Amino acid sequence: GPWDLIPTRLEASAIRVTREGARPLWSLTEKSQSGGMGEGFYVTESFGCCDAPGIRIMHRLRDGVTVMECTEEPIQFSAANSETYGASDIRYIGVLGPYGMICDSTVKDSTSIALVSISRDDSCLHAVEIRSLSDTQPFSCHLELTSDPGDVLRQADSAKYPWSFAADRREILGAKRCAVLTFLQAQPLYLTVVIPLVGDDFQISRSSDNGVEFVRVR
Repeated sequence: GPWDLIPTRLEASAIRVTREGARPLWSLTEKSQSGGMGEGFYVTESFGCCDAPGIRIMHRLRDGVTVMECTEEPIQFSAANSETYGASDIRYIGVLGPYGMICDSTVKDSTSIALVSISRDDSCLHAVEIRSLSDTQPFSCHLELTSDPGDVLRQADSAKYPWSFAADRREILGAKRCAVLTFLQAQPLYLTVVIPLVGDDFQISRSSDNGVEFVRVR
């Protein structure tokens, strides 16, 4: 792997087979260590170093185009307003944490600590960059998707570590679900960031809160 200075390269290709025969769809080459079929995607992964999480790249099946990058398995949810939903209602939310932001050469702002994205299986719909307004650089980030915003606020009220909210309490309570990101860092030990969701989009009414800045990039 990359931690022992041995260069790695993954090559993958896809073909479409019909009654008329087979034709190539796409091919890709990446500095990754593994690749395979995931939930609606072709997924490649670069393993992390020194307990750092790996970086997963989710590729669109029909042409291999990158849809999402994340440092954890993305979470699937429904954008529908009912319990019954079809394939077109399925969405994925994932986070590219601090390690991924450092490795991503397209990230220009050194204060960026995470990128949270929502996608379909064919394209990224929305993305929010989270930036730190302090000198503290987190080590890692864990994403949860909760359907109980009230419980999120109760946890925040009793927490000993700081919480940051992308919207006010009324908006959070009115949301169907919330993305909750927990950062592990040196001091203070934890930072929790809450972003409510409306349908399949982020609801952001604050540009910053409690040392964290929210920047919509898509």
